[in-house]
Amino acid sequence: MGKKFGIEFDGMDQLIERMKKLEGDVKGTTEKALKETHSIVTKYAEISAESQNLPAEGRFSTGKTHDSVKRKAEVEWVGTTASIDTGFDIAHGGLPSIFMMYGTPRYMKNQKMYDAFYSSKTLKEVQKAQEEIFYDELRKLE
Repeated sequence: MGKKFGIEFDGMDQLIERMKKLEGDVKGTTEKALKETHSIVTKYAEISAESQNLPAEGRFSTGKTHDSVKRKAEVEWVGTTASIDTGFDIAHGGLPSIFMMYGTPRYMKNQKMYDAFYSSKTLKEVQKAQEEIFYDELRKLE
């Protein structure tokens, strides 16, 4: 379980147009920003999957959920739209993350796991990192 992230911040379209006019590497910058996004979210996902943060204080933890965190940042392009997949690999031990992220009748949701992907703190940190990467690249061109 996890979330796909793209690039979104105010003024992004205008910034990309300026980069294109200056013959900047928009695709490379986009990939760099998405990989940084993956790094930020993965850091929080790993923390949320540590034993002490799991239901029953990790009493039943085998480490599979923690090991299933997607650590490889792969940018996916569909036409001109790029995204990056973050979270847990369901096929390789990440299935419990779904139940932990949203809770079950027996256990409350793992708020840290949910927040790793959806909290305003995480989203603001991602947005700020993306903006900084794009503006840094633009400054190099000007």
